[in-house]
Amino acid sequence: MKIIQIIGLILFSSTGSICQNLSFTEVRDSIQSIMLKDDIPGLSIAIINKSDSLYWAGGFGFGDIENAKPMTAHTTMYIASVSKNFLAMAMMILVERGQVRLSDNISSIIPEVNIKNMWSDASPITVEMVLEHTTGFDDIRFNNFIAPDSEYLPLLEILNKYPNALESRWQPGTLFSYSNLNYTVAGYIIEKVSGRRFEDFVQDEILNPLKMSETRVRDFTQKTDSISIPYVYNFDT
Repeated sequence: MKIIQIIGLILFSSTGSICQNLSFTEVRDSIQSIMLKDDIPGLSIAIINKSDSLYWAGGFGFGDIENAKPMTAHTTMYIASVSKNFLAMAMMILVERGQVRLSDNISSIIPEVNIKNMWSDASPITVEMVLEHTTGFDDIRFNNFIAPDSEYLPLLEILNKYPNALESRWQPGTLFSYSNLNYTVAGYIIEKVSGRRFEDFVQDEILNPLKMSETRVRDFTQKTDSISIPYVYNFDT
């Protein structure tokens, strides 16, 4: 939420109809004051101008407090569920190529996955429902994904390891409920349709064409000097 507030500050300050125009120095000082007030350890920000070119990129604060490593424009950060945007884009690439349709019943694409849907005749679970979190699946539990860094499990094995999780709790398509399992299913559909590991598909079809050379989808648990330390907010203190 704090990051969203800061992004909002930049957007609003660049629009005369919202508030006064601020210089870049004033925006930068405002960001630093918000960080100090809200105990934000570090931020990395890029500002794009109207011609879609980079105006400025840089960091504020620290990516590693203990070792006094400053946050820079090149500091790598874990993006967690922002990765769902890349999965959704990968799926839409397959849709554009006619290899899958949003209206397709996922049980016809991945029958080997143990999906339970008591409304399957009237309301089959579609690719679109997987992407928009309306499948009715429960959310993932910690024991579904906590494992040693060295352990790699194929997506099919992960999905069938906890079969009760892939059960629709209500008629699919009628209610929204955020579930990380939906995008595990999406990743496996991408693998099944494309014939490639979803990491390879994202790398080849999205990251490489966009020249996102500092973004990694493989070996993301590998520690490097450029990776920032994830910090959590202590609400007790």
